Amino acid sequence: MKNTKESVNKRRENIFRMIKENGDIKVEELMELVEASPLTIRRDLQYLESKNLIERYYGGVKLNGMSLIQEVTDEDAIYKQLIGQRAAEYVEDGDTIFINTSSTALAILPYITAKRVTVVTNNGNVINTPYRSDVTVILVGGELRHVKGTMVGDFALDNIKKVAANKCFLGCSGFSSDYGMTTAILSEVVLNQAFAAQTEGPVILMGTSEKIGKKSSFLSEKIERFDVLITDEYADKNEIEKFQEQNLIIDLVSRKDRK
Repeated sequence: MKNTKESVNKRRENIFRMIKENGDIKVEELMELVEASPLTIRRDLQYLESKNLIERYYGGVKLNGMSLIQEVTDEDAIYKQLIGQRAAEYVEDGDTIFINTSSTALAILPYITAKRVTVVTNNGNVINTPYRSDVTVILVGGELRHVKGTMVGDFALDNIKKVAANKCFLGCSGFSSDYGMTTAILSEVVLNQAFAAQTEGPVILMGTSEKIGKKSSFLSEKIERFDVLITDEYADKNEIEKFQEQNLIIDLVSRKDRK
């Protein structure tokens, strides 16, 4: 059966999303994830490279640094900022909190005003993120995925299991009412699960509206594991209603909240 233009475009969007969320990925891994032939993958990668979105190297492919600048819009940045600001309102004096590898989850850090807060994270990008001097940041260590700046592996997992957090802030690749939280990176699944398991208080999902109703490759947590969803005003209303039916608290941000 011949591929339609729509199916080809969808597959290429899916491939680019995986590359973007991983930073770099082996071609063989892409073939397995997409379930496509070597010839098909090669054509798709040639197309993405022609658009200056990716760079190919022997056996793999990585994100073209300029593609991030080209793709991120002011609207995206604004809503991530607003979600980060809202999430910071959940942090209280003396809290120990988890933050995962999501850039949206990391957006909480500059807005934490509570005192004596400890942040435990596997997000190496925290090093270049501003935060108050009285916030303590602990990196869990582990294997560093260089391009994305994330820490994974058994070393990271063992250290997470030594922490009892008050609250957990997780970003995602997708969050749907019939499936839950998904990620594009398999090695991050067990760490996301550990963050949630080691949290005594609320587990809070942070994601812009483009993530709502979407599914990525790997399931991290079922919807019932979450207490709050912070997203923006453009989130799918049908999905929001289904979330509420499952007793998930919905916290919507809008442009009017911008300070």
